[in-house]
Amino acid sequence: MAAAAALVDSIKEEYGALLSDLCYRIENPALFDPADDAARRFTTALIRWDSRAAELEASEVSTLAAEVRVAFDAARSHAETLGMDHLPAASRPEAERALETARLAERAATPSERSAALTRVSEILASLALYYLPSPTEATQMVEGRPVLALPEGSRPVRSVNASALDSPPVQRDLSGGTLADVVRLVSRGTGHEAIALPPVDWAGRAEGLRLQWPGTILVGVIVTVLLILPGLPVLAGSAIPIAAAAAAITWSLLRRRRPTRIRTAGDLRLDSSNLVDYAIARRLGERPEALTDDQRRGRITARMDAVRAEYARLSADIVYRIEASALFDPASTPTKSFEVALVRAETEAGSLTLDDLDEMATELEIAFSVARDHAETVGIGHLPATAHEDARRASKAARLASRAATEGEREAALARVVRILDALALHYLPAPDTARRQLTTGAQSSETAASDV
Repeated sequence: MAAAAALVDSIKEEYGALLSDLCYRIENPALFDPADDAARRFTTALIRWDSRAAELEASEVSTLAAEVRVAFDAARSHAETLGMDHLPAASRPEAERALETARLAERAATPSERSAALTRVSEILASLALYYLPSPTEATQMVEGRPVLALPEGSRPVRSVNASALDSPPVQRDLSGGTLADVVRLVSRGTGHEAIALPPVDWAGRAEGLRLQWPGTILVGVIVTVLLILPGLPVLAGSAIPIAAAAAAITWSLLRRRRPTRIRTAGDLRLDSSNLVDYAIARRLGERPEALTDDQRRGRITARMDAVRAEYARLSADIVYRIEASALFDPASTPTKSFEVALVRAETEAGSLTLDDLDEMATELEIAFSVARDHAETVGIGHLPATAHEDARRASKAARLASRAATEGEREAALARVVRILDALALHYLPAPDTARRQLTTGAQSSETAASDV
């Protein structure tokens, strides 16, 4: 029996390693989909082992362990043969992009590059909303090298509600032990039911109070108190406070908003009791009812690239940042050169690309900008020639003073110092003296206008 237990433990360890491999999870999803016949046979074999192994004879335990081994090997071989063809056809291009970005995240040389790639992977996985692919949280754990648990440990609440009455209070049960058999028994509730994994759910409950909640409550309490005291009857006057308190409590409760059950990550489609079952069936058939139109997708991708351009323009107009993170504006810096190449490609090629290629270009632009910015902020003034460090620090300090100067004379003196230092440094990637004067003056005037408006 010890040998059989060791065999099953080794299978669980092997399965756990695959479960924690982000690229494998995306590339061979059938192994993790209970709807797949081979995966279901493996899952069933594990259930039998977890629930029956302690009750069987030694020979039967060995046979059961062998069944688990055979079922796992068959499920893995089937998943690796099928690959990403197991995914719905409409989901494959997105999944392929998620796989490419996940590989980039795993081999990233810097934390910023890893973070940017991981953010993109999480966005794609959230939009796919396929229960057998890793969740955004799991993706982060995998890239960071933390194991992903196949089942929860200890006691974990499991909540369920009838799909036709989503806003009713959910039934909660505690899952203790965390075996696969417990999970199946808990959510299936007999024959004729199918458990379908959904995006995260915000259950119905009390939300924040209305704006007039406090005034309304106080007003009701005062009115009730006055009405009970005015008649001058001792009995009513003596009970005025408790009755007013009860009326105020009822008013407080009535003026609370009620938050409906809300399913958070189903794309642009808002799920409720009227369309949840249809949505679940459509997902089960491989459809994507929440998918965006081509025009919507192109608009979102373009907005992502525009956001990069806008942030780069904002930093370019910040004289202090230009001095203190000058590498972002120096094409001789390798990360900046890569970013500028991606920026030029986005300007010249975007109009002729397919949606998939445009999405890939936007991802490359976001990652290149993030890496270049992180590099520039890390090296700081150290990017400048050593002989220029002190002058650059003085220019930065003077630029800060000019931007927040209280008087025109103080501002002009600081501006003159910034212009003089930049002119002496004569570095092509630092702001030109005239540009620095114009931007600092414009910034100061904008601040004064905003202050006068307030």
